[in-house]
Amino acid sequence: MSGVEKYDEVLMNVAGQCGGIQPLFDVIFSFLYRKTDFFHIMQPGDNMGFSEGVAEKILLSAFHKYQKHAEKARQELQRDSTRRQSPGAAVKPVDSEGTPKKEQQSSSQKSDQSRPDTTQSKESVVATAPVQPPETAASEPKAASAPAASVPHLA
Repeated sequence: MSGVEKYDEVLMNVAGQCGGIQPLFDVIFSFLYRKTDFFHIMQPGDNMGFSEGVAEKILLSAFHKYQKHAEKARQELQRDSTRRQSPGAAVKPVDSEGTPKKEQQSSSQKSDQSRPDTTQSKESVVATAPVQPPETAASEPKAASAPAASVPHLA
């Protein structure tokens, strides 16, 4: 078990009891406030706390570190799903939300659709769904009333 992963079991237990990300953060920051000097602004002669703004920089630094990990993982998943498509398959354009764009049809394609296709039986036609990019953990935060057993944003 490596560095931060050794705390996963304890944190999953706490997260499950909190019922969501926001309540989990409330518990963590409450702990930092009550039991550490994280929020203490260091004054001359103090040997605890941080200079003004340093605690916030520490927090944002940790956030950005894992935000980069999440972005890299999202890009790798997107790259892998593109590679899995067959070499002859066309990659469909998607908008900024990953929704496939509607394709323009030529007049000959439109007229072909009005005639029934008699060359294939219905059993041999295979429909494929467009590939959607994976959702990121930060895209939809859990509501505070989520069930305790459901904490997918922490995995």
